[in-house]
Amino acid sequence: MSCKDYEIALGDYVDGTLDERGRVEFEAHLASCERCRSLVVDFGTMREATRALEPALPSPQVWTRISAAFEAERGSTVRSGWALAWQRLAASAVAIVLIASLAWIGSGLSRIDGPSGRLASTAVSQS
Repeated sequence: MSCKDYEIALGDYVDGTLDERGRVEFEAHLASCERCRSLVVDFGTMREATRALEPALPSPQVWTRISAAFEAERGSTVRSGWALAWQRLAASAVAIVLIASLAWIGSGLSRIDGPSGRLASTAVSQS
């Protein structure tokens, strides 16, 4: 496996949530890869630094803006829901018109009867 494959598991390794097999494979890779060892140290340092921070509560204005954003998104979702419904309705109407047209055209066609056991194109070419 390459470093790129191990980068996916880096966060889980630092958090200690890799399964036993994954941890053993990751540590075997770390033994031979200075770059990944350095990343593990950096991520571990960041993890510890963020754990030491006090929780920050946003101001009430932030909650008001978040609420307004949700309401605006909900309104746009309703509008886009109507647009989707109209698109489906239009697609259904086109399909119905197409099927009806093909049925009407098909009913006006006449059957070509050739000699039994032969295709119509074969019967015409031998005449």
